[in-house]
Amino acid sequence: MINMHHLINEYRPHQARETLILMMEEQVERCRRERDENFKAKEMVKGVLADLERVLGAGLGAGGEERREDGEGVRERGGFKDEGRERDGEMWKVLEGIR
Repeated sequence: MINMHHLINEYRPHQARETLILMMEEQVERCRRERDENFKAKEMVKGVLADLERVLGAGLGAGGEERREDGEGVRERGGFKDEGRERDGEMWKVLEGIR
């Protein structure tokens, strides 16, 4: 008669291998899901940036200042208040659309 403990101990390496395989498969699947979620987030950010660029216009610098031919930003905002407020309202609409 074969001892039951001996049979259980014979099975342990196989069980350990199978458990490790399952754990690694779950880890790979989790990494794939995270990658897909990051890709979706990247595409959403690209869309928002494209919308903001459309709203702000190509003639504006990163600081929201109007660009001149020489590349210097115009510091004065005189005469641009109404236009700026309208542009700000459009940007808020774009940002609210993210939610």
